[in-house]
Amino acid sequence: MLRALIPVVVGILLTVPAQARQQRRDPLPPGYEEALATYRGGSVLGALGLLSTVSDSKLVDAAELVWRGTGVPPELRMGRIRTAVAMHSELVFRRAPARRVFTQDPSLTVARLLVRRLARAADEASDGAGAAERRFARDWYLLVASFWHGRGEVGWSRAYLDEARDLFSSDPQVLLVSGADREMLSHLTAGFLRQFRTNGEAVRDTEINPAKELEEAEKLLRQAAARAPGLVEARLRLGRVLYRRGDLAGATRELRAVLEQTVHERGRYEPMRYLAWLFLGVIEVDRGDLAAARRCYTEALSLFPEGQAALLALSEASYLDGRGAEAASEIVSLLRLRRKEDPWWGYLLGDWWHFEARLTMLRAEGMR
Repeated sequence: MLRALIPVVVGILLTVPAQARQQRRDPLPPGYEEALATYRGGSVLGALGLLSTVSDSKLVDAAELVWRGTGVPPELRMGRIRTAVAMHSELVFRRAPARRVFTQDPSLTVARLLVRRLARAADEASDGAGAAERRFARDWYLLVASFWHGRGEVGWSRAYLDEARDLFSSDPQVLLVSGADREMLSHLTAGFLRQFRTNGEAVRDTEINPAKELEEAEKLLRQAAARAPGLVEARLRLGRVLYRRGDLAGATRELRAVLEQTVHERGRYEPMRYLAWLFLGVIEVDRGDLAAARRCYTEALSLFPEGQAALLALSEASYLDGRGAEAASEIVSLLRLRRKEDPWWGYLLGDWWHFEARLTMLRAEGMR
């Protein structure tokens, strides 16, 4: 009888592991698992093509399963979640129309769901999440804000930045981009802002108050600079905001600090040094020191010889200083420029000038 039981026992031992493997396998929608592997393998377009075949109705379910990580070793689970966030985010950026967007993309919903859980798990030191996951979550919010800034969608960027400050209340980078968001809107002297929640719901239309936006920008940028004195962009933007609010001494102090802090890393900070010199020149014009203003603009042009803003400002200062021939020559040089490269244009769009760098970092994390 014992001999008769041996085949039965062997049969059980062989079938149980197979059943266990079947139970451990993630029942992800067709194409989703392959999309994750393709993205992680370095093919962004291939992954996004596969992801596009998954119906919107199944994406949230897929996110739940990725977070649960059934059958995935704990050491790989966080990497898999980062891959999903990066992949969904890239799909949003590629298919969002250039014009104003007033609907919530399902892939953005999925990415936000996973990122919020990462941030919460990192704060609670649960699910294997730690400082790296918290930093990844913060960087994702900054990337999304940068994306909206590039489209002039402050109603959307503000919703994500408000949520980011709830999650990372004292983070200097979040405070900096929030200040840039306020500064960006302060340039509009009239109109209404349509505000949203991060779930895509339109909340209300509010009348734009430039003075209030500028006041909030100063507060946020001061906090960023205080928490991270070496955060050069926070001091650059604070300097310009202080100038616009009439504090010439405070503005000069912050802009000079930018130049002092970047003197040994000029290549890396050339755009910000250019802008610091440009803004200092504007301050000197307000003080009535046209010779000092011209020196500032000349320093700016030594960094970006084809900077339209500095050339125009230099021509104006020359004209006001009674140097008509020089003013004419400088304006002719401006008109002859072939390239239209000037950090000033990127500065006006809040955090947009960091979008490509932020996307590159997200992609690297998603493929790691």
